[in-house]
Amino acid sequence: MKKNVALSLIALLSCVMSYGQEVVIRDSSDVIMNESHEDSLKEAYSALTIRQWDELSFRPVDSTITVLNHTRLNEWNRDLYGQLSMANLATPLVYLVYDPDLSIGPRSGFQSYFHGWGNARDIPLYDVKAPLSGIRYLSGYERGQLFGGYLTLNAHERLNFFFDFQRVSARGDYFSQDNLSDQVKASSHYRTKNNHYSYQTALLWNKNRGRESGGITNTDGFSNPDSLITNRELINIRWNDSYFKATQFNLTFSQQYLPFADSMGAKGIGVYHEGDFRTSNRTFFSTDSILGNWYLDSAETRDSTRVLSTDQQVGLVFQSGVKGFSYAKVGIGYAYGALSTDSIRRTQDAIYLSGEVRGETKSFDWRAKGRYHIIGTQVGGFDIRGNLRAELYGLEVGADAIFQNQMPTLQSQQWYGNDFRWNNNWESTYYQKLGGYASYNDYIRLGVNLNNWSRPVYYDESALPMQLEGAMQLIQTELNVRVPLSTWLIVTSKTTFQVTSGSGDILRLPTWVNRSGIFGKWQIYEGALKAYTGLESMVYSKYKANAYMPVTGVFHLQNGQEIGNFFYLNAVAGFRIGTAEIYVLAENVAEGLFNRSYYAAPYYPLADRTIHLGLRWRFFN
Repeated sequence: MKKNVALSLIALLSCVMSYGQEVVIRDSSDVIMNESHEDSLKEAYSALTIRQWDELSFRPVDSTITVLNHTRLNEWNRDLYGQLSMANLATPLVYLVYDPDLSIGPRSGFQSYFHGWGNARDIPLYDVKAPLSGIRYLSGYERGQLFGGYLTLNAHERLNFFFDFQRVSARGDYFSQDNLSDQVKASSHYRTKNNHYSYQTALLWNKNRGRESGGITNTDGFSNPDSLITNRELINIRWNDSYFKATQFNLTFSQQYLPFADSMGAKGIGVYHEGDFRTSNRTFFSTDSILGNWYLDSAETRDSTRVLSTDQQVGLVFQSGVKGFSYAKVGIGYAYGALSTDSIRRTQDAIYLSGEVRGETKSFDWRAKGRYHIIGTQVGGFDIRGNLRAELYGLEVGADAIFQNQMPTLQSQQWYGNDFRWNNNWESTYYQKLGGYASYNDYIRLGVNLNNWSRPVYYDESALPMQLEGAMQLIQTELNVRVPLSTWLIVTSKTTFQVTSGSGDILRLPTWVNRSGIFGKWQIYEGALKAYTGLESMVYSKYKANAYMPVTGVFHLQNGQEIGNFFYLNAVAGFRIGTAEIYVLAENVAEGLFNRSYYAAPYYPLADRTIHLGLRWRFFN
């Protein structure tokens, strides 16, 4: 019966398909392909323009309905694999392709936990001719609710403010995994009439609280398609009635003064200042430890961690007015970081030299920047990176490189808590990356990345930090294609192959990951209603994924559970009426037809069959 229902749903969605257009905003980490068409530009809201923090110019935002737009229901938060997770703590923090925190300096060391929250510098800057506001809503029924809204306006033509709030409230797929998350984003930018002075700033605030007990206990029953298990009890890994609370605040600011700029403000020499301030804390609390803690046999567990860091930089800046070599700056900076628990406090600081040069034309742009630590606890550390891009007759090619000597995180160096204790003196890690890509007319994109780490720090099977005596390598190849089979039918596919090697088995990744879909585009009532419908699948090879440690908030090696090698199928539909977009997503529609072992991380299942209803609505004054 289940099989017949699922097949009927697939057939229905495959038949309801016709025509539409699309253009989406693309950023450096976005791998969703774009479809260029001159008709799309007619529907762009020219009153709304956007740029990322380090971009030099604004670009218009298109409002047309977009295939795969359901993966970006929130315009400012992307879902890399279309998993609209609002319950299991580990799920939104697991990336199936390796994406390390490459920042250098006094880092917090929260590893995967805070890495999933992003940075204030990732918040876009806006410019609008008229005030723009909007709402977004997503319902997963028992899985939870998401609600958010935003407002951006120009106080006058050169001063903009943007504010966004979002709340996610989830009961959880399984017992004891309630989660409540609040997020505030804000940004602003201003320039004088002659462009002599300008500033930009952004703020990010997150607060998470909920319960976490380590995943489900009956993994065999969960994996068996014929199992009659209805109440899947959670596994108890020493903690019972466990709670967590975490907050993060990040404020970043930059300003530039060009007293000798020309009358148009297009070129000149002056001074700049950049500042970043970040504070975060996380508390894990358990009312009982049935099997005892790692080091202390108590009836209560409470571990609290606080992090503070700041980075300030000043220097000279030069704008040439020549597009091929448009911008250069050189400066000196100070970075400071502190991590503390109830028992210890550890700090790092550094004075460094920095520089950056860049050029930007219509078909070619390049950028190189770096910093070198000359004084402090991180003397000798450096971070040098560059990238370039060229476009000609629909063919776009790019390359990037990173060379780092980065110090271990504060958390991996020292930790004193109720459940874990360590005191280490690790050496620095040397990291190199060479990457490149080529794409043609947004139909195909091929990228290759070569990564190498010397002496990397990782967390072993006991969730304790260790340093590899040697080196490890990662080779990644990613192929992204979009094939229009007809004027109304599109096939999309994103495939990643990744191979690891080295002196230790510490980086465990699926050998291949694929997300594919078939979508039909259609419109009725002379284009008043535009839509797309289709099916998408996610599948990746089996591997021993890292397990999650709730106490310290890190992922660590484990040898007891393999995940992957399952077929995860979603049925989706997106509709646009005016400036409103409506999404319907039937997640895991093939449940019961294939293996039920749908894990995002060991002991953390993905959703059972769930219907999501989503709405995004823009309002122009």
